Amino acid sequence: MKIAITGGSGFVGRAITRQLQLTTDSQVIWLSSRQLNPSDEFANITIKTVDYHDTDSLSSALIGCDVVIHLVGILHETKTATFDDIHHQLPQKVLSACTDSGVSRYLHMSALGIGKNAPSQYLQSKYRGEQACFAFAKQNGITMLSFRPSIIFGKEDNFFNQFARLLKFSPVFPVVCPNATFQPVSVTDVAKAFVWGLENGTNGKTYELVAQCNKPLKKSVCITVGNACLFHCPIAFHDYKANY
Repeated sequence: MKIAITGGSGFVGRAITRQLQLTTDSQVIWLSSRQLNPSDEFANITIKTVDYHDTDSLSSALIGCDVVIHLVGILHETKTATFDDIHHQLPQKVLSACTDSGVSRYLHMSALGIGKNAPSQYLQSKYRGEQACFAFAKQNGITMLSFRPSIIFGKEDNFFNQFARLLKFSPVFPVVCPNATFQPVSVTDVAKAFVWGLENGTNGKTYELVAQCNKPLKKSVCITVGNACLFHCPIAFHDYKANY
């Protein structure tokens, strides 16, 4: 099986690649918008540089592939990359390229809590992208699964490691909503879910990836970064709408 991964060099992409190398004999291709110099661990990975804004560039890179795993996403907007650009428009370009190049299976990275009226632009854009992709895939005969993970943790994550970096400067740290509960999921489990989805799952379905139990934010941070003095920093949120 020949598998193309958009954003393959990222945190989740590397985990999926490791899982594929461990459990399958698939050929893995990373698609990237920039030149990459992978470590020896990924020396056998084929890397193709693409222009994500150009469907022809994507189509050319996907020729001969059986499956596309689409992982590209952003947590913060920039002048050149908005949530709508990356989470809504880009996945449709990738699916269009799948149609042009004969790819028949598409696995989509979404997010837990998405919805039309979700409390952040990030989640709303993820919802629009997922819905548009399901409609396009159905119309063009592409098998599609979408995975909605909670916060993903691992040695290389960008969430808990931010706390770890900040706590290097001070053992005392303010935490907003320390008792807010969530269900962080291991990047290894996310990778296993995507590998499972290569040949399993129901076309047109979404799969939520969460831990089996809720954990307060404060406890999760302490478990991850070790002993620290965390204290509640109260902020009024009633008139606040997140922009991430």
